[in-house]
Amino acid sequence: MSEIHIDPEDDIDKISTKCFNGIRACVVGAQGPSQGYHMYGAPGTYRVLLIGPRGSGRKTQGRMLALHFGIVYVDFWELLMEAKERNDEIGEKLRLYGPSVRLKIDIVCRRIMQKDCIDNGWVMVGYPTSGVDFENLENITTPPNRVIFLNVNWQTCKERAMSVAVDWCTGKRVAPGSGPRTVIHPGENEAQIDNDLDYFFSEALAELRAAAGITAVEISAEQDSIEEIQVKIQAAVIATPAYDIVIGCPLRNVRGD
Repeated sequence: MSEIHIDPEDDIDKISTKCFNGIRACVVGAQGPSQGYHMYGAPGTYRVLLIGPRGSGRKTQGRMLALHFGIVYVDFWELLMEAKERNDEIGEKLRLYGPSVRLKIDIVCRRIMQKDCIDNGWVMVGYPTSGVDFENLENITTPPNRVIFLNVNWQTCKERAMSVAVDWCTGKRVAPGSGPRTVIHPGENEAQIDNDLDYFFSEALAELRAAAGITAVEISAEQDSIEEIQVKIQAAVIATPAYDIVIGCPLRNVRGD
């Protein structure tokens, strides 16, 4: 499977050339930029979900993965904050009512349907956060073709989340006490972290695992170094998804347990 971006001003000859080149690249196994070649059955462009609780390292790993493969890093929280500032229908609804299930998928679609995401692929963190979110994402034109869960226990996640501060001038995350401009982010208080982790481990995780199915990959992100975890994630991304050789499509929506 390969996606071809068509510009509104493209004539029929240009469209035909793009389609021909896309088919030829798919046949010989060419991936997107910096992605090398894939085995038979593997999608031609990486569209990766990194799912994990706060403190699992999903943002750090997502940025590293995007840099390695030349794909687009998509942080749902950043998309949401940007959408709230826009003077459009979505921004107005967000300011009035907050992020509904429908608004969240609209915000995601608006970003991952842009040309850079279609051409290069993407890795997304922070979304989906429920089974319904996952189903909505599966039903769009370019759904994820890699789902990776980062497994970290509650206590480790809380310790990591509590150990992060921000530079009030630049907004960058830094270690607490690392400088005179370092403050604890108001959204990083202990009560909020406990609420977020409670929701993820008691509700969201089971729903997301069930929705992702047997092709999802589970990676321990607790004991190993950041670099070692990244190697595991890269290996999961380039591996060919499990295929049903009888009907010729990826296995999905079932779990072995």
